[in-house]
Amino acid sequence: MRGYHRDVPAVHLKSLSPPRGGRQIDETLRAIAREVAASTGGEPPGTWCTFTAVDRMSIGEDITTDAGRIVYLDMWIRSRGADVDRDALRAACRAAASGLDVPLEDVWATLRHVQPGFVFAGGGLIEE
Repeated sequence: MRGYHRDVPAVHLKSLSPPRGGRQIDETLRAIAREVAASTGGEPPGTWCTFTAVDRMSIGEDITTDAGRIVYLDMWIRSRGADVDRDALRAACRAAASGLDVPLEDVWATLRHVQPGFVFAGGGLIEE
């Protein structure tokens, strides 16, 4: 499997498409990979990132537009220790906000620890 790493952090973003479209998304995904790798002591190819465009978004009854975008970030990671994990999440959020031109406070994120025996990758369960 191309680029398969056993300890890969995976970062998933969801938001309305940014003004510059695909190019801006690509730049943001690359920045997240670099920043997460730097915070975990890894290499950028060891961080996988995705972006899912949301067609419509509201905050309460207000339909948001480009200027009011919220970015939802979900990071899956095998724990490297609480401090490193938190630093990686912060790094991903800062890179997402900067790259997608939204205020940092408009990035909503969760961190999910993946556990050995409950992750299927590279053709099988990862047990270690």
